[in-house]
Amino acid sequence: MTTKYYVDANGAYLGGFVSLTRGDEVFQPAVPEGAIEVEAPPADGRMVWTGSAWTRPKFMLAEYAAGKRRALVNGAATINVGERSIPTWLDPESRGAVTGLVVASTLVEGLTAPWKGADGDFYTLTTAEITALALGMMGFVQAAFATEAAVIAAIDAETITTAAAVDAAAWPAGL
Repeated sequence: MTTKYYVDANGAYLGGFVSLTRGDEVFQPAVPEGAIEVEAPPADGRMVWTGSAWTRPKFMLAEYAAGKRRALVNGAATINVGERSIPTWLDPESRGAVTGLVVASTLVEGLTAPWKGADGDFYTLTTAEITALALGMMGFVQAAFATEAAVIAAIDAETITTAAAVDAAAWPAGL
């Protein structure tokens, strides 16, 4: 059994075609006319063969960038709240909880509240620290969206053409 991999003239993956041998007989699959043999299949069937390597089309790079942004904004980061830095989860539940604390701090003068950091420790926050934490979390999230927008523009301009270049962009630093 031998498998050969083919692309069309535009570099689109056509698939692997298996030749079988039984005794002296060889069964060859019908390879599409004009198909070009390549050494190996792509990691993802949507990739395109350039003649020397598999590459991700623009839409795949954009999906990759969106996935990177989603991972960052649903991960954790260290947020500075005045004199302290607090490792903080950034997921929607945490962002909602801190938003609720901000609202409560406008209603209750001198409010303090416990906050569980991404390190598992509890931090008692003052009203000013609650506001700083919320602004820091939202700033991180917005920085991730801004980086994604810049990456998408660079993908469209074809100055970013690989997943490694997406990764190398100036993403905000998570934990």
